[in-house]
Amino acid sequence: MCFTIIGTSFEIFLRASLLNFRRMIKILFRNGFRSLIKQMPYSFVNILGLTIGVASVLVLIIWVSVETSYDKFHKDQERLYRVSMIFKTPNKDMNIGSINAPAGPEFKREFPVIEEMVRIDPEKESAGYNNKFSQLDALYTDKTFLIYSLLIY
Repeated sequence: MCFTIIGTSFEIFLRASLLNFRRMIKILFRNGFRSLIKQMPYSFVNILGLTIGVASVLVLIIWVSVETSYDKFHKDQERLYRVSMIFKTPNKDMNIGSINAPAGPEFKREFPVIEEMVRIDPEKESAGYNNKFSQLDALYTDKTFLIYSLLIY
């Protein structure tokens, strides 16, 4: 008998709280909309700033996730390195993501820590069949290319 009274009063409390919550949300939205209309320029600046801020954060998050996911699909990703060079001219310095082709075997010979190396040379090639030609993206690699755990699509 005691539990029924407590349960019933709790249900009444929940229903009343839900009604009050709905009224509160309705009043908040009505006041917010009135404020938006009443102070249009100020509201426009605030909403524009919020939009630009959220968009900037989203772009930054996407950029960081792409940059940190480079070569993550390899099973030995912590042992892979990419060698690049800084090309200095009198006017500016350029960070280039490649090095000269003979440098790979030379580095492997000079540094015993290097277990394997691979050179990749992307090229555009033409292929034809039945007098129809198309331009293809091709990769020329060393024979050690397939020792890496690549996901080939």
